Amino acid sequence: MSTALAIAGVTALLRDMLANAFAAAPVASAVGPVTVSSLPPDRVDLSTAEPTQVNVFLHQVSRNLGWANMDAPTRDARGQRVSAPPLALDLHLLITVYGAAPLLAEILLGRTAQLFHEIPVPTRAMIARALSPAAPPAGWPSGLDATGLADQFETLRITPEAMSNEEISKLWSALQARYRPTLAYRVTTVLIDSDLTTRKALPVQGVSVGATGQGRPRIDAVRAQGAAPGPVLPGSTVEVLGADLAAADMILRLGPEDLTAQVTQRQPDRLVFNLPDPLPTGLRAGALAVTVAHRAPLGMPPELREIAVSTPAVLVIAPRVTAAFVASASQVRDGVTLRDGTVTLSFAPAVGRAQAVALALNAVDGSGLSYSFRAPPGNGLPATTAEAASVAVAISAVVAGAYLIRVQVDAAETGLTQAADGSFNGPQVTI
Repeated sequence: MSTALAIAGVTALLRDMLANAFAAAPVASAVGPVTVSSLPPDRVDLSTAEPTQVNVFLHQVSRNLGWANMDAPTRDARGQRVSAPPLALDLHLLITVYGAAPLLAEILLGRTAQLFHEIPVPTRAMIARALSPAAPPAGWPSGLDATGLADQFETLRITPEAMSNEEISKLWSALQARYRPTLAYRVTTVLIDSDLTTRKALPVQGVSVGATGQGRPRIDAVRAQGAAPGPVLPGSTVEVLGADLAAADMILRLGPEDLTAQVTQRQPDRLVFNLPDPLPTGLRAGALAVTVAHRAPLGMPPELREIAVSTPAVLVIAPRVTAAFVASASQVRDGVTLRDGTVTLSFAPAVGRAQAVALALNAVDGSGLSYSFRAPPGNGLPATTAEAASVAVAISAVVAGAYLIRVQVDAAETGLTQAADGSFNGPQVTI
């Protein structure tokens, strides 16, 4: 592999190959001394007389697609780096010729094309010699001889690139330089080694083979148990429906929490578990992923490992909420009393600062009055507070009276109780 100096090393290699080619017959006798430079074209001095010069300019760097996915993935399931693949680059260069007299530019152009046609793959010795000149020119960067370019796994290859008239016109317009005869080449592949450290696992000591007739668990539905499923609250009994759910050694997860100990019934197509009340630390109301995993002893010595995991299903857990209203202002319009104030919502479990909380009010008297209010940004909590058991929601211009309340926390909405006649009768708050 090479270091980051390898890009400069490629330009130095092409300069060296061109300089040696121009110093030999027949160019030396036909043209005389030739200057080989590596400047941006707009910095080539054309102010006085046209020089006899060949300029090498790197105008684009692109990722090599053949090496792009080598050693992927670079991280394991825990996010730890397990490989540090090299940065694989293709270099796109322009070689421009300048002639002090008629026909000299054509001679230099022809010799350049011949050189890279005959030597498309520079030898490792040529690369090493170009990067360790006996008499380094002025401004030669130190460290080019240690780039590792001559020793990298894949040798360099120089191939011509075809450019349309439109591409040439756009490129030289961007360079803001006078156009001269130019050849375009691509040098592939420069492999720049990574400086990152990685983790390496111990070698495999042996192989153990086993088989199981158990299929991968599949979850079709997750819901509260009962003939008329309602909101799932902490303390509810929940059933998981699907196929291949039960196993000799299985794990039931709700979010990151292992709730296997809460499972009360295990059947191939149905699992029943009790949702803890209060919820385990870290779980909040809202949409949570439910997964079922099967385990089997693997390795030497045998250790229980997950061999099949279901696709996650969603369980929406609604919070328990109580509300209290405190008025801050009251006014009468057209004989109707309107009130402003704050509804303080108390939650179990607590709500997080990043959760979206909304309050819905519906008049109990059947008048059809309804209102909706959102909690303040961050639920009114400071940045240092992750969660709170209560949230204050400001309301305004609400007609005084009794209202049914519903609260939405993310995707979860609290339910309403019903009277014997089927009408909704709670929970309520008086405004």
